[in-house]
Amino acid sequence: MRMNEAVKLERWQVDGRNRQILLTKTKTSRPRTLSWHTPGGNATRALDEGAANGFLYTSGTTGRPFANFSSNHAQIMRRILRDNPLFRRFGVHGLRHAFAVRWLKAGGNIYRLSRHLGHSSVKVTEQNYLGFLTVEEQEQVQFQADRFLQGSPQIPPQQPEKPPSNDQSAPKGAWQFPVHLQEVLAEGKGFEPSIRLDIV
Repeated sequence: MRMNEAVKLERWQVDGRNRQILLTKTKTSRPRTLSWHTPGGNATRALDEGAANGFLYTSGTTGRPFANFSSNHAQIMRRILRDNPLFRRFGVHGLRHAFAVRWLKAGGNIYRLSRHLGHSSVKVTEQNYLGFLTVEEQEQVQFQADRFLQGSPQIPPQQPEKPPSNDQSAPKGAWQFPVHLQEVLAEGKGFEPSIRLDIV
C-alpha cells in the first residue's frame, strides 16, 4: 500500500471477515483489493488500532487525516535522532520496499506481490526487488512464477543449504535498499511499531 492510500484509508474499506482492504483511490486509478495477512507481514494489529468509523488514522489535534504525512514523518525522525544519535533515519517509502523484499524472501509469489503493490506490470516489481535476493531466492521466485503461470500447486524445489551471498548490489537504476533496513531483514525483525506516535 502506498503512503497516500494508507493515510486516506477508511473503516468501510476494511473487510474483517475476509481480511482484505479495498483501495478505490490509487496511483493508477484502478481499484484493487489487498489481503492484509501476507508473506510480507500481518497488518491485523495496525488495522485493529484504527478508528472504528471514518478514517482509520487521524491527527490527534485536528481529527482529520494527515495532510502532509511525509513532513510529519521527517519531524519524528529528527526528534528520535536528537534523542538517540545512533538512530538511522529511513523514509516512509522504505517500509514499502522492506515489505516487498520480506514477501519475496518468505517465498511469496511475485505476481501477487506486483498486484498487491499496484505496479503496472510484474517487470517493475522484478526490476526493483530481485537484486536484493540471493541467487537461490531468485530461483525460488522464478519457480513460483512458473508454477503460478501454469496453474500448478506451488511446491518449492529443494535447495541445498548454502551460505548467504555477500553481494548485495542492486540492479543498475534500481532503488537502493538502505543498509540498516537490510540488517533488520537479515535479523528477521519486522517493522511493526512497538509504540504509537501521535503527530502534533
